[in-house]
Amino acid sequence: DEVTDTNGNLNAILTLPLVEPNYGNLSVSIPTKTTGSSTKTTGSSIKTSRTIPPKEDLRSDFKDRIAKEAPILNKERVRVAEGQYLLDRDVVIEKGGVLIVDPGVNFVFAPGIGIYCEGTFVVRGDSSKPVSMQADKEKHGWAGLVLNGPHALRSSLAHCVIQAGEGTPVKYQNGILVLDEVNKASALRYGGGVFISNVCQEADADAILLEAVNITGNKAAKGGGIAVFNSRVRIKDSIVQKNNAEISGGGLYVEHGKVITQGKVQFSENSA
Repeated sequence: DEVTDTNGNLNAILTLPLVEPNYGNLSVSIPTKTTGSSTKTTGSSIKTSRTIPPKEDLRSDFKDRIAKEAPILNKERVRVAEGQYLLDRDVVIEKGGVLIVDPGVNFVFAPGIGIYCEGTFVVRGDSSKPVSMQADKEKHGWAGLVLNGPHALRSSLAHCVIQAGEGTPVKYQNGILVLDEVNKASALRYGGGVFISNVCQEADADAILLEAVNITGNKAAKGGGIAVFNSRVRIKDSIVQKNNAEISGGGLYVEHGKVITQGKVQFSENSA
């Protein structure tokens, strides 16, 4: 199934024209292709392209880095080995940077802290050792994962749990969404768990791949679970549940973009 602009909690799918967004709730009733809380599809015209560096080409000093400073990767290729990592500073992957996350990694974020990627971020968990990204249970409110710009195209998530995120502060600038670092407290927040912005807009482009992900218990103003802006995303065999949006898109919010679902993708108990 293809999802274009949406406004709702996405237990249903709405297809809307590409217009400047209205921050109020839309009341639209359109027939959908969903059955219950699941969507099954096969086939797609969107391809994905993944080139993952071999382990020997990756640095393995991530743990030492976070103990000393905010990890900023600029044309560096770093591997995160299995284990738990307590993060109290943002992880920033700049253009040309690569961060590969091995199975069994558990990222625990302090309030307002997250991962911001303009390079390549690859989560390669597996069914026996998924990767998790979550808030400090005593504090809550981490900033979620942001994949931003065309250089993030090779990013992907596999066998990953994302929970208790509260989204990324954004604003409109020259007709596009950009991060609002100045007014974090009052800015509109997109993508409680994941915010994908300005990636692969062309009709024949690749798509960001989310496969076997579980996005649960996140919240934001738009896109409590996932927000997609001006981008193309493929979601395969995944669960998006119990997320909340203050304005619209409890499970998924899409604006000027497209989402393709494959296999069994379940949206349930999301609210807006």
